[in-house]
Amino acid sequence: MPGNAKKYRTVHAFGRRKRKGRGRKSTKSSEPLVDSDERCVDAPRPFSDGATERVASDDDDGEANSGRLRIDAKVVTNAEVEENHAREKATLDRLSSAPPTARKIDFFTASCSEATTQDSDHAAPYLLMHLDILNAIMGALCCKACHGPATIVRGDRDYGLAVKVLVQCERCGEIANE
Repeated sequence: MPGNAKKYRTVHAFGRRKRKGRGRKSTKSSEPLVDSDERCVDAPRPFSDGATERVASDDDDGEANSGRLRIDAKVVTNAEVEENHAREKATLDRLSSAPPTARKIDFFTASCSEATTQDSDHAAPYLLMHLDILNAIMGALCCKACHGPATIVRGDRDYGLAVKVLVQCERCGEIANE
């Protein structure tokens, strides 16, 4: 090897990485913001260009160029806290008074009554009924392939209280497209 150059294999060892030291050559000194009495000192911070941040004083009017960040927190009074707790308790009492299914049915009933009172040309996108009653009504329905009796069966997926239903032939098992 010419000169004092090392072999490639020595310099680039497989599976090994030479760790680089971090912070060993750091000569930056940071001044503590706490004095000897363990009190917080409001000292200016140095910037990279050599300028320092202006220290806010008591007569400072809070200008945008002061270099300080002002955070105004909303203060909540005890009366507001008590009002929020009362509202939360009333909501929890209302929710625990009836089971979720009954609340959903009441919601659908209320929305159906609102839909009937409004003058609208379109029907509701949902219908609540018992499947046995629907099968009795649709007894005259027949399969298009074998002309056998067809029934309405539940689909493979439930959507909360809503259920997808399919028209299926009892003899051949064919499912209608529409």
